Amino acid sequence: MLNKLKRLDIALKNIYFAGSTDNAKLLFLASLTRFAKKPVSILIKGASGSGKSALLNTVLRFIPEEDKEVFTGMSEKSIVHMGQHALKEKVLAIQEFSGLNNPAGNTLLRSLLSEDKARWQTTIQNAKDNNFINQHATVEGPVALFMTTTEKYIHPEDENRMISITVDQSAEQKRKVLLAKAVAFNDKKIVTEAFKDLQEESLRYQKNLKSVHIPYAKSIAQSMDTNFDQVLRHFDKILSLIEAHALLHQEDRELKHEKVVANEEDYEVVSALLEP
Repeated sequence: MLNKLKRLDIALKNIYFAGSTDNAKLLFLASLTRFAKKPVSILIKGASGSGKSALLNTVLRFIPEEDKEVFTGMSEKSIVHMGQHALKEKVLAIQEFSGLNNPAGNTLLRSLLSEDKARWQTTIQNAKDNNFINQHATVEGPVALFMTTTEKYIHPEDENRMISITVDQSAEQKRKVLLAKAVAFNDKKIVTEAFKDLQEESLRYQKNLKSVHIPYAKSIAQSMDTNFDQVLRHFDKILSLIEAHALLHQEDRELKHEKVVANEEDYEVVSALLEP
C-alpha cells in the first residue's frame, strides 16, 4: 500500500507545490498529534513574502474544516475566551505571531501547550452595587498549534514548546515557485480530490485511534543529547510524531495486545523530517 505521506507528496505536486515537500509533510503529521497526549506544535519562520503563509494554508486544506480553527491574528488573552472545548483535539492556526508576542512571552500559550489547559481570571466592578466580582475563562486542549512569524527568534519559553522550521528562501526555490505559478496560471485546473482524499484519511485516523507501542523508545532516550536544555520536550515530540506515523499506517503494522507496534520506518520518516 502506498505510504500516506507519499500520497500527500503526490497531491502537493498536483496542486503545483514547488520545491521540497518535507515541511508540508511534517506539518500534516503534526496535525494528527492533536489527538495525542503530547501534541506537536510548529512555528514557521521566514521573511515577509517568503512563502510561510502559503505553506501553512496549503497544509490546512488537507485538514477537515471541523478539526481546525484558523485566524489571521490573535490578541494575547483571546485564547482563553474562545470557549472551554473550542480547541480540544483541533489544530489552531495563527497566521502571524506578532499579536501574541511580548517581552515576557505568553504564559497562557505556554500553559495551553504544556498543561492542555489555560485559565484566566479577571476582576470587574458590578455596575449595580459597585462590588468587585471575579470572572473566569478556561480553554482546554489537547491542541496542535501552527503559527508563522517573520521574527528570527521569539521568547525562548514560547519557542521551546514548538518545533521551529524555516521556509526555503534561496534564489533557486524562488525560481521554482515562479515556474509553478506560471504553469498553474495557464492550467487553472481545480484539484479538489487531492484535498478530499487526505481529509478523509484524517477522519479515518481519528475513527481508528489506538494505543501505540514504540519498542525502541528506550534506544531513542539513550541516544539523545542530555546537555540540550529542551531535550525532555523534544523527546515527547519525537514519540508523538512516531506514534502518529504508525497510526496513519496501522493497516501495515503489527497489532500486539491491542496496540499498534511502531516499526523502523516510523522512526526513519520522523527522523528524516526533523533532521534539518
